[in-house]
Amino acid sequence: GGTWDVTGTLNFDPANTPKINVIGAAAKITLGGVSASIPELDLTTVTGTLGLEDDAQYSTAGALSTPGTLEFALDGADLGTELLVVNGVPTFTGGTVDVVDLGSMIPGTYVLISWTAAETGVLTLGTTPANGFTYLLQKNGMTYELVVGSGFVPATIMRFF
Repeated sequence: GGTWDVTGTLNFDPANTPKINVIGAAAKITLGGVSASIPELDLTTVTGTLGLEDDAQYSTAGALSTPGTLEFALDGADLGTELLVVNGVPTFTGGTVDVVDLGSMIPGTYVLISWTAAETGVLTLGTTPANGFTYLLQKNGMTYELVVGSGFVPATIMRFF
């Protein structure tokens, strides 16, 4: 178990370190920022938590099974950007998407995940911020999108003649 919050490059001894393929149930790895990376990270399974925040992106080398949690910490700059790319078959069975507002989130469609082969299972929306917005996690082709609404629901307007 434990937590790694990486905002730069966490580079182990590549000659003597095996690839990190699994985030265990009690573990969390968060990549924060556009330059965040762990060269030895070659995920195939997330049973704990994979966090992507502050414009961080991660691409798998192949299939990914996500019975754990995918946490996306978002701001307005993330609109339209694919944050997690699965280069293979994703297995979403039992997986959850948690959302964190970094303070500058705006309404719109955030492309959280894309993949290159037919998926199995579905993700569910877990924790969302209490910031007045509405949240909808939707599958659109080979992507999962988070649709963030303004939270304002107009009242019915009645017109009398």
